[in-house]
Amino acid sequence: MLAASVTSVAFVADAAAAPPPPQRAYELVSPADKSASDIAAGIQATAAGDRVAYVSWGTLANSPVADFGTFYRADRGPSGWSTTTMSPLQTMPDRTSLASSVNPQDFSADLSTFYSVPFGTGAPLVPEDTNDSVDVYASTAGGAARWLSPSMDPTAHGDAVYAGRSADGRTIVFESNRQFLPDVPGDPGDDDPNGGPPRIRQVYELVDGVAHIVSLVDDGSGHDVPAPDGARFGSGHTMFSATTPPDRTAISDDGSHIFFQADGQLYVRIDGTRTVLVSASQVTGSVGDPAPTGAMFAGAATDGHYVTFTSPDPLVDGATGGGLYGYDLGSDRLTLLAETPMTQPAGTVKTAPDGSRVYFVTYNELDGEGTDFEENLWVARADGARHFVGTLDQYADSAITLGYGENQSLAAITPDGTRLAFQSAANLGRYDSGGVSEVYIYDDAAQRITCASCPPGGVDPAGPGTLRDPTNNFGSIPRSFTTAGDLFFETPERLSDDDTDDQTDVYDYTGGRAVLMTPGTSTVAHYVDNSADGSSLFFRTRDGLVRADHDGGYMDLYVARVGGGFPDAAPPMACAGSACRPAPSPDP
Repeated sequence: MLAASVTSVAFVADAAAAPPPPQRAYELVSPADKSASDIAAGIQATAAGDRVAYVSWGTLANSPVADFGTFYRADRGPSGWSTTTMSPLQTMPDRTSLASSVNPQDFSADLSTFYSVPFGTGAPLVPEDTNDSVDVYASTAGGAARWLSPSMDPTAHGDAVYAGRSADGRTIVFESNRQFLPDVPGDPGDDDPNGGPPRIRQVYELVDGVAHIVSLVDDGSGHDVPAPDGARFGSGHTMFSATTPPDRTAISDDGSHIFFQADGQLYVRIDGTRTVLVSASQVTGSVGDPAPTGAMFAGAATDGHYVTFTSPDPLVDGATGGGLYGYDLGSDRLTLLAETPMTQPAGTVKTAPDGSRVYFVTYNELDGEGTDFEENLWVARADGARHFVGTLDQYADSAITLGYGENQSLAAITPDGTRLAFQSAANLGRYDSGGVSEVYIYDDAAQRITCASCPPGGVDPAGPGTLRDPTNNFGSIPRSFTTAGDLFFETPERLSDDDTDDQTDVYDYTGGRAVLMTPGTSTVAHYVDNSADGSSLFFRTRDGLVRADHDGGYMDLYVARVGGGFPDAAPPMACAGSACRPAPSPDP
């Protein structure tokens, strides 16, 4: 049993009239016995907040042995949290341990399945995999591994790389240069490390375990054929070492729309039956022609009906150059959202899940606003109307748009797209942070920026405010926002009277105030994730917040849960003197 402890909620004085936040209780999520190892990082939680995935540097009790780092899933039950191993098992006759060089590339939404591409080609996870190549696997509770990319010749050399999935996991997308279908030839081998021509990859989907080719294009006679020079999913950032799918939105939630690039153009495959050229010109006299210089996927709505991409070419009447475009598949309307020179291209930060807005960065002035050669943050609505948010610090804020897909951008967006949270070292309000990053919320409905992490009274910053745990190297992408628009973040600032430890703590920005979510009295606490409604807030700490946490200060995973808590239970009594001697061995 786990003991309960209710958080002490405190808030800044300027919002004292707001109603008090709901009462929460701390629950220990990770096992009390961690075999003398820390919980290294949290990965993600389910929308309901009843499951969470995390990684431990060591191997927890009652689990197979891993050389380095094991991934787990914790489930909430009536009397506490239980942990299940998710890292895939090496089931070869001479391999009985967990795969030691496997990072998660993705988890299913319910955290029941762990998708991975093992780093070592010589360590297959099932006996049938004898091709000595990179392959895609799925593992479930207990580490049972399933090979997702067996080609027509299972021994044929060539790589297969995970790209993404539908929300329900029925559709899995991957790239490969092996042959999976009789009428789609493969191009076996690895890309030449010495700079030779890359192997031809195609984009495939597994629908209920059956492979279909996605990257089909018109051969000029009205017939769809495999892309002659190969294709890439989304913007082509898929790689075997990715810890999260860079272009997550390039497949719609229901799996019906899959965006891919081939021969420099952007396409979408719809319902597995037809391919649409997205980067087609709508300039009078050349309507339907491919973009002369090509295009690159940027982001898409969750249902796939709206997509953003960049192209250096004028693709609509009145445009004098290229830039960032938005395309509505339903209305066949193409809009130039921002005209930018290719020497200073635009990059998207987040596309609203419903396609109503896209937040993006340019390195040039637009409409007399922004600063040339600086990182300027904008928002554009689907009809092309746009608003300038502010000029960022192009060096300290580069993580807001890394250029490796929106999924990697250090920003968060509300489900309706009206609010964007981001970090910036620039002074975007009255507070002078002195070059220290703070967490900001831009509200597009009010066209207003709020600093969620800035200390009151204009005092010097104690340290940076962040949207993610900066020590997490496993690709964790938390929700940050709740469905109601509240924002979770971490900061060493003392934004509450109850925060007395000058250490990093987790806060909830709600109702115009910062509410302390973690104890704030002794050690560091790092934000992991939250349920969609915010009733469950997951974090890591060395503090023992319940009586069952008796491991002597190892890093644990906790949840602060509204209406939570379990019956109290005292930890085992410490031994003393002769009581510490082991029991005698029984007679044979």
